[in-house]
Amino acid sequence: ADYIITPSLFLQNYFRSKDFKIEYIPNGIDFSNFSFKRDAVKPHSLLWVRAFSPIYSPEIAIHTLIKLKKEFPDATLTMVGPDKGEKIKVERLIENYKLSASVNIVGAIPNNMLFEYYQTHSVFLNTTQYESFGVCIAEAASCGIPIISNKIGEVPFLWKNGENSFLVQDNSPKQFAEYASTIFKDQKLSEAISISARNNVVQFDLQIILDKWKTFFSKATKQNISIKAT
Repeated sequence: ADYIITPSLFLQNYFRSKDFKIEYIPNGIDFSNFSFKRDAVKPHSLLWVRAFSPIYSPEIAIHTLIKLKKEFPDATLTMVGPDKGEKIKVERLIENYKLSASVNIVGAIPNNMLFEYYQTHSVFLNTTQYESFGVCIAEAASCGIPIISNKIGEVPFLWKNGENSFLVQDNSPKQFAEYASTIFKDQKLSEAISISARNNVVQFDLQIILDKWKTFFSKATKQNISIKAT
């Protein structure tokens, strides 16, 4: 190929280490449905948004809530996403730990309705075992919800621990809970992380990314290079 382009710094770093020439253009996010708004946040509320699938580790969110409740008895968890086989296990955990009054499983909702959850919860939990770019993290950050994410794949290339997010090693519920506790107790820190996260995702605005693609296509056209998408 004349050019190889990836939306992932993680992949670019890997393939460059193998002596491939590879360029980076990240995914674009349409932020028109994800405005920054934090005036109706429910205290001590956790939000998890992903499919109920093994790769997204939904049970980690439940175990995080269990640990948090020792310090914050009123802590709640909202889980949004379609069932891919793991929902029954999560429901059993909820039943076993008597958490039915504290956990709300919403199910799948349209993407353009997610802002209602991002804007009204205290903390966003990203418990995935794999992450190529993290569209949902960027959308959440656009709405200003402080992010706690497993330190995996693309995440540490785009997000800085203690600066615009909190990053967890090895999907540890203990560490998720400790970071959530810190956010709950320190309003100034929560606001600083929120603003910094929002500022970080501005670079992924869809129009900015489209302009990068236009520049690339113009360059390729001038060089008479044929373009194939895979």
